[in-house]
Amino acid sequence: MIGIRLKDITRTDIASYLRAGLIVTSITFGITVAMAFGFSLLTSQPFLVLFMSWVPGGVEVMVATALALGLEPAFVMLNHVLRMSVLHIAPMFMSRDFFRPEPQDTETTTLKGGRHV
Repeated sequence: MIGIRLKDITRTDIASYLRAGLIVTSITFGITVAMAFGFSLLTSQPFLVLFMSWVPGGVEVMVATALALGLEPAFVMLNHVLRMSVLHIAPMFMSRDFFRPEPQDTETTTLKGGRHV
């Protein structure tokens, strides 16, 4: 049943979705590395501990990871909340052109009486 919904997707659509996915993944990974590095300098915590605290994941995954690594779950959750806050606020500071879709090829039309033909 899912394949029926995907039959109208073109290679151009797939390339567009792939590009968007790579951009979002790059942004989130960059923020993860930058914040983990910055907080490792501020808190004298090891970079790897903070990197693991800042990687994407759900609340239950963050708690399980913290317990498995012998970390303080509250510390990991605080970093998780900070990460989510940064990811939700960051788009406000990005250029509007970054989010604007690329123009599509359109046919040239002529105007007749102020209307496109």
